[in-house]
Amino acid sequence: MLQNTEFSREIGLQIINEMFVDIQSKVDRQAFDERLPNIDPDYQAFRADERIALLEDQNCSENFNFIADRMINNRLLKRGKPPTWVSDDDRGFLREGVRRAQIEEQKLVKYRLYEKVLPYEPEDDMLSRADNFIKANSYDLSRNPKIEYGVTLGTAIKEHLREGNDRWTEKTTKDFSRKLGFLTQLLGEDCPLEIIDSKTMRFFRDQLIGLHKNHVNMTGQSIAQKQTSNEKFRISRKTAANIFSRCRAFFNWAANCQGYITESPAANVSFPFNHKDKTRPRYPWQKQQLEQLFSSPLYVGCKSKCRRHEAGKLVLRDGYYWLPLWAYYSGARAGELIQLHHSDIDLDHDIPHIKITEEGSGSIGSNSYKHVKSTAAERTIPIHPDLIDLGFLEFLKTRRRKNAVRVFPEIKFGKDGQASTVFSKWFGRYRRHLGISDTRTVFHSFRHSAEDAFRNATQPQYVIDAIIGHSDGKTSSVYGEGINLQRRYDAVCAMVLPVRVPEFWNSLNVGGE
Repeated sequence: MLQNTEFSREIGLQIINEMFVDIQSKVDRQAFDERLPNIDPDYQAFRADERIALLEDQNCSENFNFIADRMINNRLLKRGKPPTWVSDDDRGFLREGVRRAQIEEQKLVKYRLYEKVLPYEPEDDMLSRADNFIKANSYDLSRNPKIEYGVTLGTAIKEHLREGNDRWTEKTTKDFSRKLGFLTQLLGEDCPLEIIDSKTMRFFRDQLIGLHKNHVNMTGQSIAQKQTSNEKFRISRKTAANIFSRCRAFFNWAANCQGYITESPAANVSFPFNHKDKTRPRYPWQKQQLEQLFSSPLYVGCKSKCRRHEAGKLVLRDGYYWLPLWAYYSGARAGELIQLHHSDIDLDHDIPHIKITEEGSGSIGSNSYKHVKSTAAERTIPIHPDLIDLGFLEFLKTRRRKNAVRVFPEIKFGKDGQASTVFSKWFGRYRRHLGISDTRTVFHSFRHSAEDAFRNATQPQYVIDAIIGHSDGKTSSVYGEGINLQRRYDAVCAMVLPVRVPEFWNSLNVGGE
């Protein structure tokens, strides 16, 4: 029977039972694995019941058919048979078997929550005594010829991450690996890239949208098992879209840089947002908040280096002092400013300016390492006249005598290799000490404030993008050298700012010495 090239219901029944034996082995291994986190059994039982109800509802749905077809096709490929070997009618029989096997899986999960010793007898007649069925009808899969495809998903992802190691920080690599891991969880590492199409990516998108908030603790379960029908317990659309965006970038790389596939299957797959998700993630700094910040102990006098939030007589004009001012007057990112080298600042030019660049970078993990987010982020920013009035040039001249590579060496890089990690945590604590507790007003909000200051000065968007470090997505933006330094300086000087710090300090009689 097993040598027969024609599909039969007996072979179909064997395939279904083979899949259930694999499922049963996986559940039993997890039940006895003491390394897995101890999750409330009642909660796990509730999740299993929810999954059973979902499977029963999905029996005729396209989404369920996708999961079933993937399992069926993998099993057929192990037999050396192409997916087309099974007719549509027979595939319907196999899909029904997959559904019943997955429902039985959830019943087994519930059983193993409280019974660790006795063997499990499936309730479904199709799956009863599956072990004996397989033994009686077993055959050597290694004898079957394998159907060869191109590069697999797992191999391509490993190559993508390996190639990026030279450009990404350790934190970025781990983040990308985690996000791409959702793809391998759903499709499997052995899934050939060339069979992944837009329908597959739409299904992947829908699975991300339905992902449970607690999915990290659902160890050993697939994405399909981590779904929840209750929107209140799902991850946010923004988080789901962020994961999908990383996967879209991976497929772009596979198609455009490596030629593994002819086109990206995610290229034309949109990501819908609910109206309630369209909340603004960051707010610009308001005038009252700025006055509160720039009249705080950091600028008018603090207790000590470690107690800058407490009022005192000491003003430390170091990186912690200058970074908020620089971000406010330029819109530059914290990491871009923290990693600045003295060689990135030109004081001898008619227009003093800084350059955001990776030139002169040390190795990853070194104190002189520099990383720029994108090509558009490499730019020249004139020094605002207010910063010069506040003494920034004199500060630089003093710092250069110390022969340090970086302008702000006292601000250390994080253990994750990111320049902004340590400072961002400090600034968050300092902001909360001042009573500015709104999580939407953070250091990154200075970029939003700068955007508004440029817009209120009626600056063209292409000028704003050139200074802020954004790409407009147009091919023409990569032609030529861009707008000149004088035009940038004129735009910086024209910024309509809610608070001019020198004037504000004069009104408070703050010397800043």
